[in-house]
Amino acid sequence: SRARHVEVEVSYLPESVDILICDDGIGFTPGQRTTGIGLRSMLERVQKICGQLTIDSCPGKGTRVTVCAPLKNCGARE
Repeated sequence: SRARHVEVEVSYLPESVDILICDDGIGFTPGQRTTGIGLRSMLERVQKICGQLTIDSCPGKGTRVTVCAPLKNCGARE
């Protein structure tokens, strides 16, 4: 990402744990096909716990990743 600064914020709420990661790196275009598996792997892991993943990024503007993970069991299996 070539980031110089990264911020991580974790919030424990009654129904979920929310994680926010922001950087000032080079950014990218979400949805653009890549050869890597990093973003796909993150999405699969968050879906396994019935969470929500949001990725906001733009070339030259850094990246913001938000994960909302519910504390209640959603019935997902490993």
